[in-house]
Amino acid sequence: MSDKGDPKLLEAIDFFEKMLETLPGDRTGLEFLSVAYEQIGERDKQIKALMALSETLLKEGDVESATAIAEKLRTFTDNPAAINAADLVEKILNRKDAISSIRSGEFSTDNLFIEEEKITQKAKTAAPAQNVNNNAWISEAARNEVEIVWKWKEEGILTKEASAELLHVFVDLPATDYPLLMSALGMVEEYHPHLSDAAFESMQKSCSLPPIPLELFEISQEAFETLPPDYIKIKGVIPFALVSNELLVGVMNGMKKQLLEEIKTLSGRTCHFFLIHPRSWHLVTKPLFATESVT
Repeated sequence: MSDKGDPKLLEAIDFFEKMLETLPGDRTGLEFLSVAYEQIGERDKQIKALMALSETLLKEGDVESATAIAEKLRTFTDNPAAINAADLVEKILNRKDAISSIRSGEFSTDNLFIEEEKITQKAKTAAPAQNVNNNAWISEAARNEVEIVWKWKEEGILTKEASAELLHVFVDLPATDYPLLMSALGMVEEYHPHLSDAAFESMQKSCSLPPIPLELFEISQEAFETLPPDYIKIKGVIPFALVSNELLVGVMNGMKKQLLEEIKTLSGRTCHFFLIHPRSWHLVTKPLFATESVT
Protein backbone atom coordinates (compact mmCIF):
# COMPACT_ATOMS: atom_id res chain seq x y z
CA MET A 1 0.00 0.00 0.00
CA SER A 2 1.44 3.38 -1.01
CA ASP A 3 1.86 6.18 1.53
CA LYS A 4 1.65 8.78 -1.22
CA GLY A 5 -1.63 10.13 0.11
CA ASP A 6 -0.61 10.21 3.77
CA PRO A 7 -1.06 13.90 4.72
CA LYS A 8 1.44 13.71 7.61
CA LEU A 9 4.12 12.15 5.42
CA LEU A 10 3.56 14.69 2.64
CA GLU A 11 3.66 17.54 5.17
CA ALA A 12 6.95 16.23 6.56
CA ILE A 13 8.42 15.88 3.07
CA ASP A 14 7.42 19.46 2.25
CA PHE A 15 9.02 20.71 5.45
CA PHE A 16 12.35 18.93 4.94
CA GLU A 17 12.50 19.96 1.28
CA LYS A 18 12.15 23.59 2.35
CA MET A 19 14.70 23.12 5.13
CA LEU A 20 17.26 21.79 2.65
CA GLU A 21 16.83 24.93 0.55
CA THR A 22 18.22 26.86 3.53
CA LEU A 23 20.50 24.15 4.93
CA PRO A 24 21.74 22.16 1.92
CA GLY A 25 23.46 18.94 2.86
CA ASP A 26 21.62 18.62 6.19
CA ARG A 27 21.99 15.02 7.28
CA THR A 28 18.66 14.73 9.10
CA GLY A 29 16.70 16.12 6.17
CA LEU A 30 18.45 13.92 3.61
CA GLU A 31 18.08 10.78 5.74
CA PHE A 32 14.36 11.42 6.14
CA LEU A 33 13.75 12.25 2.48
CA SER A 34 15.73 9.25 1.17
CA VAL A 35 13.31 7.00 3.08
CA ALA A 36 10.17 9.08 2.48
CA TYR A 37 10.70 9.28 -1.29
CA GLU A 38 11.00 5.50 -1.39
CA GLN A 39 7.71 5.18 0.51
CA ILE A 40 5.84 7.36 -1.98
CA GLY A 41 7.52 5.86 -5.05
CA GLU A 42 9.60 8.91 -6.05
CA ARG A 43 12.58 6.87 -7.24
CA ASP A 44 14.56 9.65 -8.97
CA LYS A 45 14.22 11.94 -5.96
CA GLN A 46 15.28 9.09 -3.67
CA ILE A 47 18.47 8.55 -5.69
CA LYS A 48 19.33 12.26 -5.60
CA ALA A 49 18.74 12.34 -1.84
CA LEU A 50 20.97 9.28 -1.35
CA MET A 51 23.74 10.81 -3.46
CA ALA A 52 23.62 14.05 -1.47
CA LEU A 53 23.50 12.07 1.78
CA SER A 54 26.60 10.06 0.87
CA GLU A 55 28.47 13.33 0.32
CA THR A 56 27.33 14.68 3.68
CA LEU A 57 28.34 11.48 5.46
CA LEU A 58 31.83 11.62 3.94
CA LYS A 59 32.26 15.22 5.01
CA GLU A 60 31.19 14.26 8.55
CA GLY A 61 33.67 11.38 8.56
CA ASP A 62 30.97 8.74 9.07
CA VAL A 63 32.70 6.03 7.06
CA GLU A 64 30.35 3.19 8.06
CA SER A 65 27.16 5.03 7.09
CA ALA A 66 28.70 6.31 3.84
CA THR A 67 29.57 2.72 2.93
CA ALA A 68 25.99 1.61 3.62
CA ILE A 69 24.59 4.38 1.41
CA ALA A 70 26.99 3.43 -1.38
CA GLU A 71 25.67 -0.14 -1.20
CA LYS A 72 22.12 1.21 -1.39
CA LEU A 73 22.99 3.32 -4.44
CA ARG A 74 24.47 0.27 -6.14
CA THR A 75 21.05 -1.44 -6.06
CA PHE A 76 19.83 1.06 -8.70
CA THR A 77 21.53 -0.92 -11.46
CA ASP A 78 19.73 0.93 -14.27
CA ASN A 79 20.78 4.41 -13.07
CA PRO A 80 24.31 5.41 -14.19
CA ALA A 81 24.44 8.43 -11.82
CA ALA A 82 23.72 6.22 -8.80
CA ILE A 83 26.34 3.66 -9.81
CA ASN A 84 28.93 6.36 -10.49
CA ALA A 85 28.26 7.92 -7.09
CA ALA A 86 28.64 4.54 -5.38
CA ASP A 87 31.92 3.93 -7.24
CA LEU A 88 33.24 7.33 -6.21
CA VAL A 89 32.34 6.87 -2.55
CA GLU A 90 34.08 3.51 -2.48
CA LYS A 91 37.10 4.93 -4.32
CA ILE A 92 37.41 7.66 -1.70
CA LEU A 93 37.10 5.20 1.17
CA ASN A 94 39.68 2.85 -0.37
CA ARG A 95 42.35 5.53 -0.28
CA LYS A 96 44.31 5.58 2.94
CA ASP A 97 45.04 9.29 2.70
CA ALA A 98 41.34 10.09 2.23
CA ILE A 99 40.27 7.88 5.13
CA SER A 100 42.91 9.46 7.36
CA SER A 101 41.65 12.93 6.45
CA ILE A 102 38.03 11.93 6.98
CA ARG A 103 38.63 10.40 10.39
CA SER A 104 40.76 13.32 11.57
CA GLY A 105 38.04 15.77 10.62
CA GLU A 106 40.22 17.43 7.96
CA PHE A 107 38.36 16.21 4.88
CA SER A 108 36.82 19.14 3.01
CA THR A 109 35.69 19.82 -0.55
CA ASP A 110 32.85 21.80 -2.05
CA ASN A 111 31.42 18.95 -4.10
CA LEU A 112 32.66 15.38 -4.04
CA PHE A 113 31.00 14.54 -7.34
CA ILE A 114 32.43 17.29 -9.57
CA GLU A 115 36.22 16.98 -9.68
CA GLU A 116 37.32 13.57 -8.47
CA GLU A 117 41.01 14.42 -8.65
CA LYS A 118 40.62 16.99 -5.86
CA ILE A 119 40.06 14.12 -3.45
CA THR A 120 43.67 13.00 -3.79
CA GLN A 121 44.97 16.36 -2.58
CA LYS A 122 45.90 16.75 1.08
CA ALA A 123 42.94 18.32 2.91
CA LYS A 124 43.44 21.62 4.65
CA THR A 125 43.93 21.33 8.39
CA ALA A 126 40.70 22.16 10.19
CA ALA A 127 40.73 25.17 12.50
CA PRO A 128 40.56 24.42 16.23
CA ALA A 129 37.00 24.03 17.47
CA GLN A 130 37.33 27.21 19.57
CA ASN A 131 37.83 29.22 16.36
CA VAL A 132 34.75 27.96 14.53
CA ASN A 133 32.69 31.04 13.70
CA ASN A 134 29.31 31.66 15.24
CA ASN A 135 27.44 31.05 11.99
CA ALA A 136 28.74 27.47 11.87
CA TRP A 137 27.68 26.80 15.46
CA ILE A 138 24.30 28.44 14.86
CA SER A 139 23.57 26.39 11.72
CA GLU A 140 24.65 23.15 13.36
CA ALA A 141 22.56 23.78 16.47
CA ALA A 142 19.53 24.80 14.40
CA ARG A 143 19.60 21.49 12.52
CA ASN A 144 19.61 19.55 15.78
CA GLU A 145 16.82 21.57 17.39
CA VAL A 146 14.50 21.29 14.38
CA GLU A 147 14.14 17.56 15.13
CA ILE A 148 12.94 18.32 18.65
CA VAL A 149 10.35 20.87 17.54
CA TRP A 150 9.00 18.36 15.04
CA LYS A 151 8.83 15.70 17.79
CA TRP A 152 6.85 18.02 20.07
CA LYS A 153 4.45 18.77 17.24
CA GLU A 154 3.87 15.05 16.70
CA GLU A 155 3.33 14.57 20.44
CA GLY A 156 0.77 17.37 20.54
CA ILE A 157 2.81 19.49 22.93
CA LEU A 158 3.06 22.23 20.32
CA THR A 159 0.19 23.29 18.10
CA LYS A 160 0.69 23.34 14.35
CA GLU A 161 0.89 27.13 14.49
CA ALA A 162 3.38 27.20 17.38
CA SER A 163 5.63 24.58 15.79
CA ALA A 164 5.55 26.41 12.45
CA GLU A 165 6.61 29.61 14.24
CA LEU A 166 9.57 27.89 15.92
CA LEU A 167 10.59 26.00 12.79
CA HIS A 168 10.61 29.31 10.94
CA VAL A 169 13.10 30.64 13.51
CA PHE A 170 15.45 27.68 13.05
CA VAL A 171 15.22 27.45 9.26
CA ASP A 172 15.32 31.14 8.28
CA LEU A 173 18.55 31.96 10.08
CA PRO A 174 20.06 35.42 9.70
CA ALA A 175 23.69 35.72 8.63
CA THR A 176 25.34 37.07 11.76
CA ASP A 177 28.42 36.65 13.90
CA TYR A 178 26.37 37.56 16.98
CA PRO A 179 25.69 34.50 19.16
CA LEU A 180 22.00 33.56 18.93
CA LEU A 181 20.52 30.99 21.29
CA MET A 182 19.59 27.93 19.23
CA SER A 183 17.59 25.81 21.67
CA ALA A 184 14.12 24.36 21.13
CA LEU A 185 13.45 24.55 24.88
CA GLY A 186 14.79 28.09 24.98
CA MET A 187 12.59 29.14 22.05
CA VAL A 188 9.48 27.62 23.63
CA GLU A 189 10.26 29.55 26.81
CA GLU A 190 10.62 32.75 24.78
CA TYR A 191 7.68 32.42 22.40
CA HIS A 192 5.25 30.17 24.31
CA PRO A 193 6.30 30.14 28.00
CA HIS A 194 3.07 28.42 29.09
CA LEU A 195 4.24 25.34 27.14
CA SER A 196 7.84 25.22 28.39
CA ASP A 197 7.15 22.94 31.37
CA ALA A 198 5.42 20.37 29.15
CA ALA A 199 8.27 20.56 26.64
CA PHE A 200 10.81 20.13 29.45
CA GLU A 201 8.96 17.04 30.75
CA SER A 202 9.00 15.56 27.23
CA MET A 203 12.73 16.19 26.95
CA GLN A 204 13.28 14.58 30.35
CA LYS A 205 11.38 11.44 29.27
CA SER A 206 13.30 11.23 25.99
CA CYS A 207 16.80 11.34 27.47
CA SER A 208 18.56 9.69 30.38
CA LEU A 209 19.95 12.89 31.92
CA PRO A 210 18.89 13.79 35.46
CA PRO A 211 17.21 17.21 35.79
CA ILE A 212 18.88 19.74 38.06
CA PRO A 213 17.70 23.10 39.50
CA LEU A 214 20.79 25.00 38.39
CA GLU A 215 19.75 28.28 40.02
CA LEU A 216 20.47 26.69 43.41
CA PHE A 217 24.17 26.31 42.55
CA GLU A 218 26.97 28.81 42.64
CA ILE A 219 28.51 28.66 39.18
CA SER A 220 32.26 28.07 39.15
CA GLN A 221 34.07 30.63 37.01
CA GLU A 222 36.79 28.07 36.32
CA ALA A 223 34.19 25.61 35.04
CA PHE A 224 32.42 28.30 33.01
CA GLU A 225 35.65 29.15 31.20
CA THR A 226 36.16 25.59 29.93
CA LEU A 227 33.89 26.35 26.95
CA PRO A 228 33.90 29.38 24.62
CA PRO A 229 31.29 31.95 25.77
CA ASP A 230 29.69 32.17 22.33
CA TYR A 231 29.36 28.38 22.22
CA ILE A 232 27.54 28.47 25.57
CA LYS A 233 25.19 31.19 24.30
CA ILE A 234 24.39 29.43 21.03
CA LYS A 235 24.07 25.82 22.19
CA GLY A 236 22.20 26.59 25.42
CA VAL A 237 24.66 24.76 27.68
CA ILE A 238 26.43 25.75 30.90
CA PRO A 239 29.50 24.15 32.53
CA PHE A 240 28.84 24.91 36.18
CA ALA A 241 31.26 22.96 38.41
CA LEU A 242 34.49 20.99 38.53
CA VAL A 243 34.72 17.91 40.73
CA SER A 244 38.12 16.22 40.85
CA ASN A 245 38.91 17.90 37.52
CA GLU A 246 35.76 16.42 35.95
CA LEU A 247 33.23 18.84 34.50
CA LEU A 248 29.55 19.09 35.41
CA VAL A 249 27.53 20.49 32.53
CA GLY A 250 23.90 21.53 32.19
CA VAL A 251 22.27 21.18 28.75
CA MET A 252 18.82 21.96 27.36
CA ASN A 253 19.11 19.29 24.66
CA GLY A 254 19.72 15.92 26.25
CA MET A 255 18.64 13.95 23.18
CA LYS A 256 21.54 14.80 20.90
CA LYS A 257 24.48 12.55 21.81
CA GLN A 258 26.62 14.36 19.27
CA LEU A 259 26.26 17.55 21.32
CA LEU A 260 27.46 15.79 24.47
CA GLU A 261 30.49 14.35 22.67
CA GLU A 262 31.24 17.77 21.22
CA ILE A 263 31.26 19.32 24.70
CA LYS A 264 33.68 16.64 25.92
CA THR A 265 36.01 17.40 23.03
CA LEU A 266 35.82 21.17 23.41
CA SER A 267 36.38 21.13 27.16
CA GLY A 268 39.02 18.40 27.00
CA ARG A 269 37.61 16.84 30.17
CA THR A 270 35.52 13.98 31.43
CA CYS A 271 31.99 15.40 31.61
CA HIS A 272 28.84 14.59 33.57
CA PHE A 273 25.63 15.98 32.05
CA PHE A 274 22.40 17.24 33.58
CA LEU A 275 19.17 18.47 32.03
CA ILE A 276 18.30 22.09 32.79
CA HIS A 277 15.14 24.14 32.32
CA PRO A 278 15.51 27.21 30.07
CA ARG A 279 14.51 29.49 32.96
CA SER A 280 17.44 28.12 34.95
CA TRP A 281 19.80 28.67 32.01
CA HIS A 282 18.76 32.30 31.63
CA LEU A 283 19.00 32.97 35.37
CA VAL A 284 22.50 31.60 35.80
CA THR A 285 24.06 32.81 32.53
CA LYS A 286 22.82 36.40 32.60
CA PRO A 287 25.21 37.59 35.33
CA LEU A 288 28.08 35.54 33.89
CA PHE A 289 27.71 37.11 30.46
CA ALA A 290 27.39 40.54 32.06
CA THR A 291 30.72 39.96 33.84
CA GLU A 292 32.27 38.78 30.57
CA SER A 293 31.21 41.95 28.72
CA VAL A 294 32.73 44.14 31.44
CA THR A 295 36.05 42.33 31.36
